[in-house]
Amino acid sequence: MNKSYTNIKLPDELTKEIDSLIEDRTLGYRSRGEFVAEATRRLLMEVNMLFERQEAKRADSKIK
Repeated sequence: MNKSYTNIKLPDELTKEIDSLIEDRTLGYRSRGEFVAEATRRLLMEVNMLFERQEAKRADSKIK
């Protein structure tokens, strides 16, 4: 199964920060795309967890 990709635009200041992290190689990222994909996955997980907590609180408040 082939992956499809989408291009995005980032402000230059973010791109420069990402590039310096990649050049440092301490974190193991090899490309901007790899860094942005990982950052996006992590943020999506965090947002989904927050959403699930809100839904649980709503459900709990309906029970009371």
